[in-house]
Amino acid sequence: MNQMNLYKQILTQNTPERDILFRVPWKLDAFQHKPDLLSKSLLLEAERFFEIEKPYKISIITPMYNTSPNLLSELIASVRLQSYPHWELLLRDDASSKRDHIKVARNAAELDSRIKFIEDSINRGIGGGRDALMNIAQGDYFIILDHDDLIHPQSLGLFIRSLMFNKKINFIFTNEAKINEASTKVFDFISKPTFDKFTLLRTNYICHMICVSRHLVDTLRNRDGYVWSRELDGAEDHDFFIRLSSLPEFNPFHIPLFTYYWRSIPGSTAIDPKAKGNLFHLRKKILSESLDKLYGINEYIIKDHGEVDNNSFLSIHPKNTLTPITKILVIIPFRNNSSITINCLEHLTKQDALSRLKVILVNNNSEFTELETIKYWISTHPQLDVLVEDYTAAFNFAKINNYAFFKYGSMASFVLFLNNDVDIITPHAISTMAAHLKAHEECGFVGIRLMYPDEERVQHGGIKVRIETYGSGYPQIGHAELENEFVYDEHVCLGVTFACAMTRRETFQELGGLEEIILPNGFGDVDISLRVLELGKVSHYYGTLVGIHHESKSRGYVCEDIEFTYLYLWHGKLIYASRIQSLCFNWQLKLAKDEPKLLRHRIANGIADRLNDLIKQFALPLHRLLKKYLRKESDP
Repeated sequence: MNQMNLYKQILTQNTPERDILFRVPWKLDAFQHKPDLLSKSLLLEAERFFEIEKPYKISIITPMYNTSPNLLSELIASVRLQSYPHWELLLRDDASSKRDHIKVARNAAELDSRIKFIEDSINRGIGGGRDALMNIAQGDYFIILDHDDLIHPQSLGLFIRSLMFNKKINFIFTNEAKINEASTKVFDFISKPTFDKFTLLRTNYICHMICVSRHLVDTLRNRDGYVWSRELDGAEDHDFFIRLSSLPEFNPFHIPLFTYYWRSIPGSTAIDPKAKGNLFHLRKKILSESLDKLYGINEYIIKDHGEVDNNSFLSIHPKNTLTPITKILVIIPFRNNSSITINCLEHLTKQDALSRLKVILVNNNSEFTELETIKYWISTHPQLDVLVEDYTAAFNFAKINNYAFFKYGSMASFVLFLNNDVDIITPHAISTMAAHLKAHEECGFVGIRLMYPDEERVQHGGIKVRIETYGSGYPQIGHAELENEFVYDEHVCLGVTFACAMTRRETFQELGGLEEIILPNGFGDVDISLRVLELGKVSHYYGTLVGIHHESKSRGYVCEDIEFTYLYLWHGKLIYASRIQSLCFNWQLKLAKDEPKLLRHRIANGIADRLNDLIKQFALPLHRLLKKYLRKESDP
């Protein structure tokens, strides 16, 4: 029987594969697949894949240790369900004390020639087991599959289509979710951003599922021919990805679909990240070489998750290594509200970068008494270098900041745009932001976590695209504010608020400043964050550095429909891409909250259109007859 007929058989007959196909609530995105439709799609895909003349071969690497026989059977079934047929599944037992799964592996190898089973009497650990399998693998690409997990039936096909579309790609990673032991519930969906080294250094967000070229893997081999570091078992994946990302030929690609289902059972890291023990010392060892290159030897502070507020990832702060002559320009627009502005300045005096700060207070038509109050405070605090600059035109947030920058920007290496209603709390926040920009050339803007005055709610945790829609159906753009959006951590994001954002002088110059005509007030920070993406740079966010934002105390709120619409006219493609490629944890994937409402509108509009058609159908002929009759009656 040829492979295509065999594939049809496992999809249509009473097989373990068909059982898994119908039992698992498969999702690549928000919609759950109907098994019959998924089966049809798989067959159509398989027919196309069988026609490829020189197909890539994928080697699936799966070491086993005391594996549940039932879960191993399901893993094998999920591999045999793949619409892409050119794979090999390499199973290796690592001297297990339990033996029930051995028979399952042997039977699978006898049933399908693409499955190979190796039994070893020596326990080599995770890295050793993977190396043993990679050494006998025949594939062009490797996939790592843990011994009790599942992969979506279209996973390999997705990888192959991406590799065929762009042959320069040599590393692919996808989103992931968890699955219960009975394989009946899929939950805890992890959405990921595109590849970002800053984020990877703090957490292994790549994790599952990956596809990596043989050539790239071979480049990592040490003198003994090993890819995996034996002493790093437990954190071996994180080490592997960091070393891969350091290769000059590394060319990653992210598929924002949920292809990997991580088994959630007692004792697994899917349920308890500490199941492997405290790996902090291992992670510090893994990171030391990369961090020494980035920031200088030991010129950084690492803290474990949970040590800084509610952080889930490692926290890494570069130390203040700025030279004494390095200047940081701080631009603060204000109008009246002297007490708020003075409070902002008071907090600047507590920064460890105080001697490097040059503050430009831009006065936009404040009342005389308010201005004099601020000037008096400045005169009594000579330790903070402050200059008051008058801007007498109408309020235009973008113009005010641009005016100050292009007049005074040449005196500084870095520029901090700061609202007068923001108090920077963390004493080393400004120096950390500047040191970050000095080390990370890929970073265009860097921001911090801003809290509401009650200090319990997050006001700004990075700019993100939301699932809620607005106006004509645009996804809303706003601030991340929830723990599942990793607001207490350090990671890449779409952008950061200009209530507190730092950049290099030359970056802001290259961008031409904030847009002043369409975006005079709101969304200018979103626009410039998107423009920095177009330059090939990103925005980074430190959720472990904190400020208090007395939100819009100075100006209040205004209608911004025009600004919002123009953002989509200018940057729609980037905005939609960010919507599906941002770091977020969801217990369940859901459609946009407005989707039921939109559906009701569509139904109502459809009924109205149909009624209108019926009225036209009957009323127009009647109208013509009546018109004809009236003409006839009026004729002499």
